[in-house]
Amino acid sequence: MSKLPPLTTFGPEILQTLIEGSRREIIIELSYKDAVVLRQRMHQLRARMREDKHQLANIVSGAKVTIRWGPEVATSKSRKNISFPTSSESLVELVIRPQDSTFRKALEKAGIKIGPSAPPTEPALAGETPDAVVEEFLKKRKP
Repeated sequence: MSKLPPLTTFGPEILQTLIEGSRREIIIELSYKDAVVLRQRMHQLRARMREDKHQLANIVSGAKVTIRWGPEVATSKSRKNISFPTSSESLVELVIRPQDSTFRKALEKAGIKIGPSAPPTEPALAGETPDAVVEEFLKKRKP
């Protein structure tokens, strides 16, 4: 038995955010505490989708979820020397973006063309669009 919550307990907006984040960068301003909770829910949803062999699992796995903050945010260091905001109420950015977008500028500089002529990266969904799958997901949710 899985320790992860069932798919029906996740809000459809989290699924939609991960789908869109696999295509483009999304920046959400939140308190550090809320950003950590939302990032955790996104990771749990992806893990549950992989476990259930959900048809969108590969797409949502294509989104990288990180938390970042500016120099104005006071930070502390963990025992593992990892920085984090001192106050859980500090305003931070939750960034959801395609996994390999970090390399985009370097790839473009190397002459790799990115645009409409590039082949699609999303696997076929047996004729269904991600939006149609989200609609089906919503129908299965408990009222």
